[in-house]
Amino acid sequence: MSPSPTPHIVWIALGGNLGDVDATFANALSLLDRTPEIDVLQVSPVHRTSPVGAHAGDSFVNAVARLSSTLEPLELLDRLQSIETQLGRVRWVRWGPRTLDLDLLMFGEEVIDHPRLHVPHPACWYRRFVLDPWVEIGADVVHPVKRLTIGALRDRLLVRPMSITLVGGVRERRDELLRTLKLALPEIQWSSDVNPGCEPTISIGLGPAEGDAEAYETLRQTFAVSWLELGTPVTSEVDAIREIVHSATGE
Repeated sequence: MSPSPTPHIVWIALGGNLGDVDATFANALSLLDRTPEIDVLQVSPVHRTSPVGAHAGDSFVNAVARLSSTLEPLELLDRLQSIETQLGRVRWVRWGPRTLDLDLLMFGEEVIDHPRLHVPHPACWYRRFVLDPWVEIGADVVHPVKRLTIGALRDRLLVRPMSITLVGGVRERRDELLRTLKLALPEIQWSSDVNPGCEPTISIGLGPAEGDAEAYETLRQTFAVSWLELGTPVTSEVDAIREIVHSATGE
């Protein structure tokens, strides 16, 4: 007889803003719990949060759940997406209204970089709509990349004024972004001055300037806790950063 698979402690986020979201959450959790390889261990209270993104629609309901699962990560992802579809999820626009989101936040202490799945969830450390319910049932859980507890990550976002530094990219474009952001979001303490002894709440990496990859990577390692790579935004850089700020402040 082959040994039974070792169960993993898994954290997922639930979100939605279409229909009876509380009932949808209950149905989703029931379907998860009825899956032979999954046990639902704990669920946070729900939080009502403001929508993020121009097309998000009405306010959202969010929660976090702790599961035990013997499924492999991609198998679990398939199960989560199957339940989303079963309960009416339609992916028609980024950040659009939805009946149900089931996001895999953490899978044990694993760090997974796969075309279909990145774990820990790349945005879970700065999104208040994830962290606020998460701290209610998992404040002492340690993020395996940031190396801080979920409680500590959330507490970093409560300090005002919030400080955000733009790092890398072409200097002229970075300076233009800073001028625009300072006018649009004056409540944030914006900077492009790097002070390794004083890590900001969020460091937004704009990519290395030409011939500056090594220095950029050094900054990424120096600001490991606060680092967020902007990448190639679907919207404009300003709109993408606005969404990051909205997610981080919860305001």
